[in-house]
Amino acid sequence: MHSNLALMPSFIFPGMRAIYQSLFSIYRESNPLVISTVNKIWQFPNLNTNEILDYIFIYLNAGSPEEQVCEHWHYVTLGLSDLYGDSRIHAIDTGASAERLSGFGIELTFRLKKHNESQPPSWPATLLQQLAKYVFVTRNKLLPNDYLPWNKPLDGIEECKIRHMLVTLDCQLKRIKTPLGHVSFCQIVGVTDEELNCSQSFNVKNILEVLKQDQSTGGISLITDMTRKQSVFDLFPQTLKMLEEDLEREGSDLAGVNGEFFYRELPKLAIKTSLCLTMSDSEKSLDFTRSLGRLDIRTSAELAAHHSSPFLPFARQIFLDGVEIIFTPNSAKFLKLAFKYRLFKGHHFTFQSPDTHLTFLTENVSGSFVTNEQPYGLAGKWLQIRIEKDFLPTIINDLTNEFNPENTELPKIFDYPEKNLRFIINNLAFGLS
Repeated sequence: MHSNLALMPSFIFPGMRAIYQSLFSIYRESNPLVISTVNKIWQFPNLNTNEILDYIFIYLNAGSPEEQVCEHWHYVTLGLSDLYGDSRIHAIDTGASAERLSGFGIELTFRLKKHNESQPPSWPATLLQQLAKYVFVTRNKLLPNDYLPWNKPLDGIEECKIRHMLVTLDCQLKRIKTPLGHVSFCQIVGVTDEELNCSQSFNVKNILEVLKQDQSTGGISLITDMTRKQSVFDLFPQTLKMLEEDLEREGSDLAGVNGEFFYRELPKLAIKTSLCLTMSDSEKSLDFTRSLGRLDIRTSAELAAHHSSPFLPFARQIFLDGVEIIFTPNSAKFLKLAFKYRLFKGHHFTFQSPDTHLTFLTENVSGSFVTNEQPYGLAGKWLQIRIEKDFLPTIINDLTNEFNPENTELPKIFDYPEKNLRFIINNLAFGLS
């Protein structure tokens, strides 16, 4: 339902007031169009709804011809952060005020290029509601440098080439401190199939920087143009070589992905373990939940900024003599990135399923419980595998020369008996005996 801002009692609610004041600093001369949820989840907690957010503000941004920023619609969510401060939706964060987050600590934004329409399209609001539902259901936040495979046109028009999303910080809305905690504004950016594929192979931040270079691909404000037919690599082929050079030099900041895998212990085991992981009902409700580009949104940059280990306190640890892991092809395509552009650069990489984590790491990663003497360990639902750095070139060479996600005959087996380690790539979802 659309409403006018004057009808909203924003002065009552501290979180909402803080967000509106931040928006007012940019849009002083215009009120937004407000999309308001009719049946709010705090009024009907048992209601199965796709409208999680209380409000979505939509502004007409005039752009800036001098900076080559085109006229566009600016959508901003209200509801992922705490608007009310009375626990009707979000529990109050009782942490130190300097670090406290308001609700999830984020709101989402989306910038859509304006063409001839006099009113903003409604489909971005529906899209933002779906993304918000994912956050509420899974408790996984969407933060900068995420990629979101959507696998269908964002606007529902079949011929549209913008079929996926990347996440960055909004170029105008800065992180704010509200009476209820901090809020960051994360902007959704629509991209093509090829741009998503390169985001999965390279650093998302580098793809975003490439998109910023020209107004036709988003410009400095990363405005999504749903009429764009060519990827940034079609328009500027030289950028692909530049990204490849950056990846070789810097490695990847992709710390983990959601993916399907099974594992079992190889002979001489103290226990027998096998997993067959399937989608939960909540995941089936969203097309992209199985293939999000992050593990709980922790990148190397964030870990460095917080001076913390990527690992949580561990449950009781069980060490294994050997491990066999079966990956589906969609998961296996990240193995080369994991070993060559993460572990070889001294970082960890995690595959996350709905029920368990699998983390590969080297001795350069602190905070884990596995060692070179006991490289395979299970703590609760977290399997850690430590790879000696001297052994990485062997794995990387095998993955480079013997596995192509597009045409390798399956099943494909990588067997390392001296390490009691085996990787199998197979496209069948089956259990292990």
